[in-house]
Amino acid sequence: FVWLWGFLRFYSGNIGDKMLGRSSVQTRAVRLRRAFERAGPTFAKLAQQLSMRADMLPYAYCAELSKMLDRQAAFPTEKAIAIIERNLGQPLSHVFKAFDPTPIGSASLACVYQAQLKSGERVAVKVRRPGIGPLIAADLRAMDWILILGETLTIIPPGATRPFRREFESILFS
Repeated sequence: FVWLWGFLRFYSGNIGDKMLGRSSVQTRAVRLRRAFERAGPTFAKLAQQLSMRADMLPYAYCAELSKMLDRQAAFPTEKAIAIIERNLGQPLSHVFKAFDPTPIGSASLACVYQAQLKSGERVAVKVRRPGIGPLIAADLRAMDWILILGETLTIIPPGATRPFRREFESILFS
């Protein structure tokens, strides 16, 4: 329903702008970015990927969607540390000589911290946002249904979305 609601808001806004004589590529691009922002992290990641696809979208859309790259607020460091310790099965101090609690990057799916291992090697520690796994899985199922429906109705050439779906899934879960 999130996908459908975003689609309806985007297109009804475009129709409204056209009727009021204020339609432009830029206003549609801004509306698309806002729709992706409201729809959640999977959509934010999709928008980031689409921002690099000038072969699929007009430049104004790519430029607008690129504003979503690394613009997410970080989640609390205490949660990140708890996730790391749970995954390692031991306290940070047993693995890291130093761990910087300030993230060096914060994106739609994860935050990245810098640390130094006991061996002295400097590493980046990527921590997925809490509770994001099930949300991504549900969004991917919805995207699959929509794309398969598009192929079934021949709105999209049959088989054309399979490589995209596989690639996008690997990006989300890497």
